[in-house]
Amino acid sequence: MVVLVLDNGAGSVKAEFSDAGNPRVMPNCVMKAKTVRSRCFIGDQIDECKDLSGLFYLLPFQKGYLVNWEIEKQVWDYVYGKSCLQVDFDETDLIITEPLHNFTTIQEAMAEIIFEEYQFRSSFKCNSSYLSQLKYTSQQETAPACTLVVDSGYSFTHITPYYKGRRLQQYSKRLDVGGKQLTNHLKDIISYRLKGKSNTLAMDYVLPDYTLVKRGYVRTPDQPANKQQQVIRMNSERFSVPEVLFRPSDIGIEQIGLAEAINHVISLTDPAMQPHFTSNIILTGGNSLFPGFKQRVFDDVRSSTDIFFDVKVHLPSNPITYAWEGGSTLAASSQFQKVAVSREAYNEHGANVFLENKHEIL
Repeated sequence: MVVLVLDNGAGSVKAEFSDAGNPRVMPNCVMKAKTVRSRCFIGDQIDECKDLSGLFYLLPFQKGYLVNWEIEKQVWDYVYGKSCLQVDFDETDLIITEPLHNFTTIQEAMAEIIFEEYQFRSSFKCNSSYLSQLKYTSQQETAPACTLVVDSGYSFTHITPYYKGRRLQQYSKRLDVGGKQLTNHLKDIISYRLKGKSNTLAMDYVLPDYTLVKRGYVRTPDQPANKQQQVIRMNSERFSVPEVLFRPSDIGIEQIGLAEAINHVISLTDPAMQPHFTSNIILTGGNSLFPGFKQRVFDDVRSSTDIFFDVKVHLPSNPITYAWEGGSTLAASSQFQKVAVSREAYNEHGANVFLENKHEIL
């Protein structure tokens, strides 16, 4: 049995066959360069572009939802094609992720493309937090009954409770803060930064010149300065920008912060479940890679939680690919054949059989 796991995020695609050790991670977009008018760059083809100084990005996702199918299909064609994974659709089963609270019209369009255009043998769709909790559960000596997944990615941050592998949908919460909002906030405030050699918090960010330096980086204090490099002095922005996750009101989003949202979600559940949720908090998504993020979540949750509850926060070694690893775990289990929808079932019952999430929602 050949199973392809596709974690289709708004910022990046994580795709590979389930028996591979690690997925291929690439941007989920189509890029055009000013200096190269003869072609587009799809996914990791951007590495072939020699001049990155003028790029246009065409994104399939807007505000966290897949709305541009023409762009997405170009990305999928490349991922499935000969230059990437070389998928044999008749012999391949697909595990694919979708956003929480996805619209029915988007799910129907996805089912049509998967079964009618690509004609996969079978497919199973779920959100990435389901795969993350599945991976976490499989790593524990005793499978926890309750897990709380905090997925902070490109568009949103979701807090989702699970009980025995089933999502408690009525208690899940979304914060409208993700990596895109943080980047935009940094862009807005960068011109108001503090200056001064005596500022011990400051660090220099070296801008790319697209010849010698193709990707910007933070210059450490022990690295010598190069007068030919363009540098931005980063001061309090190093802390104030990630702080938006914990205080969204700083950029005008009238929502509670991440730690308060975690405690709020837990408080909505049955009192007998609450200590189990606080001891099984899972952090995933690119934003969880901020230095000190795990400790900050722990400190804030600990300070506002019942003193008799044990608080444990788990941060995977690679939170970006953790959901893909969960998909690989699912593909190797006997449960996959029970939840996957075959192409024959789709042809007989239509898209409705693909829309059902009875296995996932409690």
